[in-house]
Amino acid sequence: MTTPDLVGIIGIFCILGCYFLVQAGRMEARSIRYQLINMAGCVLILFSLFHAWNLPSAIIQVTWFAISALGLARNLVRPAP
Repeated sequence: MTTPDLVGIIGIFCILGCYFLVQAGRMEARSIRYQLINMAGCVLILFSLFHAWNLPSAIIQVTWFAISALGLARNLVRPAP
């Protein structure tokens, strides 16, 4: 396993882990922590994609990052109750 592979797997755990926590009722989907972990996961996966390029995966990660950034900005302007 290469370092980029390991970094990408950590990114996958970030994204899937927080999604699991939301579904288990342990984290709020509107929380800043959720958005930041999603964004970090995307960056880590994108890092791995620059070493083994896959355009469809890159598109989904950039889109996921943008959606998370939008959620983060929204929460910073109008925090969740």
